[in-house]
Amino acid sequence: MAGIDLSTAQTKLTFWLSVEEKIGAGQRVAFEGRDLSRANLSEVGDRINYWDWWVKKLSRGSGFSTQRMVLKDG
Repeated sequence: MAGIDLSTAQTKLTFWLSVEEKIGAGQRVAFEGRDLSRANLSEVGDRINYWDWWVKKLSRGSGFSTQRMVLKDG
């Protein structure tokens, strides 16, 4: 998904953590036309891991660095 920033990733992570908490308390959660329940805990866990990965990645930066090299003759 293009255009993910830290704020978006944190919002999504917070959402999925709240879904997990509600499901764990025996509630059903309606999301995008679906009812999520205890049967969906594995899927919810996957979403938490996904957004947690993005939060960690964006918190530390991209992890890429660039260096400029100038070659000289002689």
